[in-house]
Amino acid sequence: MKRIFKEKTITAYHGTTDKGFRTYTYTYYTSDLAYAQEYSDDQGRIRTVEITINNPFIIEGKYMGPGAIIVNNRIIGFYRQLESETVDILIREGYDGIIVNYNGIEAFEIIPFNDSQVVEQD
Repeated sequence: MKRIFKEKTITAYHGTTDKGFRTYTYTYYTSDLAYAQEYSDDQGRIRTVEITINNPFIIEGKYMGPGAIIVNNRIIGFYRQLESETVDILIREGYDGIIVNYNGIEAFEIIPFNDSQVVEQD
C-alpha cells in the first residue's frame, strides 16, 4: 500500500456532479483519478490540482467508515463530517490538512484546510 507522507506537494483530483465542486465545508481530494471519476458519475467533471501540505494529520481509515479524528486520546470529530471546530483544534495542534490512508487501498484522500494550499492544473 502506498503510504504518504514524504512529498510536500501532491497531485490530486476532485470529482463532482452537476451540484458543483463544493458539497462540504472542506473539499475532499483523492490521489486516484478513477476514484474521482466515480464521484463525477462518470460525467468527467474532474478538477486536477496540486496541493501543498506540510504537516498533515494522518489517519489510517476504514474505507467508507466514519473516520474518527483522535487527538490526545479524545475523539474530536469525524473526517466524513468534518466541522470547523475540529479543524480549529487541528490547526492549533499545528496541522494544515488531513491525509486518510485506507487499509488495502493504494489511493488516499487529502483534505487541505486552506484554499491557498490548492493550485488548479490545466
